[in-house]
Amino acid sequence: MPPRLSLPLLLALALLSSSCGFKHEPLGDLPAFPQTVRDGLNREIHIDTAPKRIVSLDPGMTSALYSIGAGNLAVGGSGQESYPAAAVKLPDMLTGDGEIDIKAVRHATPDIVLVPASLAPTADDANKLQLRVAATVYVVRATTVAGVMDDIASLGLMTDTAERARAVTTRIQSAVDAVTSAVSSQPRP
Repeated sequence: MPPRLSLPLLLALALLSSSCGFKHEPLGDLPAFPQTVRDGLNREIHIDTAPKRIVSLDPGMTSALYSIGAGNLAVGGSGQESYPAAAVKLPDMLTGDGEIDIKAVRHATPDIVLVPASLAPTADDANKLQLRVAATVYVVRATTVAGVMDDIASLGLMTDTAERARAVTTRIQSAVDAVTSAVSSQPRP
């Protein structure tokens, strides 16, 4: 009479024999860099290493930098920042007529410059600006709520704060959903 196998051993053999094969998966944390994101002009932006200095010429993205825990990287702003208090104190990187102060931006030695589409409306403009400031230029797409959330998610990837960026975008989406729900019974204007 053959030996009897115990129920737990039979279950373990059944599980092992039913697997589709061994798949190699990375163990532990994946490296944060390099990262690739798309900006508001649909340009691929490659970030090879963690940035140490960021100039933000868009007040909303400056605020987002602080919201996702990357405010310590901000070394220059637009001069239009109103929140948080630390952002208000950033050196202005725009001239009095609202143009980019190339000399000031270069002097700040940023790794990344966040630029509103009004200052770099085409990919060619953004590419030329990138050469002039000697830094990676990311053109923000902040014309819609979805665009703002995409920018914040990209900012999280570029600064290795993706988890906090996800939390911020989740809060934004929750607020949008609450407003949508609150007005859903109202007639459309």
